[in-house]
Amino acid sequence: RYPAVLANFQKLLYEAKTFRLAVGTQFGGNVGGATLKPLVFSYLNSVTVLGEDAVRVYLGGFFANSYYLGREDTFQFMTGVELPLIHEQFHLLADHIHGQHGFGVSVFGAVYFLTPRFSLSGGLQLPNSGSGNFQAAVIELTWL
Repeated sequence: RYPAVLANFQKLLYEAKTFRLAVGTQFGGNVGGATLKPLVFSYLNSVTVLGEDAVRVYLGGFFANSYYLGREDTFQFMTGVELPLIHEQFHLLADHIHGQHGFGVSVFGAVYFLTPRFSLSGGLQLPNSGSGNFQAAVIELTWL
């Protein structure tokens, strides 16, 4: 109901040619409410690169508190895949955040790399059963 101010940190723990492991967190609090509520989302995520076409498979788990999710504290999993159609120019994407909470969705879309440092992504967001979320369009501009 109130805007949030969050800090975002990520640390690469291990990197090899076809596998990476990272840990990260977003934490902060709500702004403008009568009481300050801590918001926490922390995760462990792996990336595996398959084959010469560099298909990427993402798998990880996360903890988020009830203030962040809008429901009870939870440990859940998240997964995704990235399939290059035109290497480093146009890729198909799919990802899923498991659970019946405000972030419980699957997204299917694509990313177009405008330059090596900027990409434009778009897709369709589908809610997980029981999450109370809505179908939506997703548009994202990323600066690396």
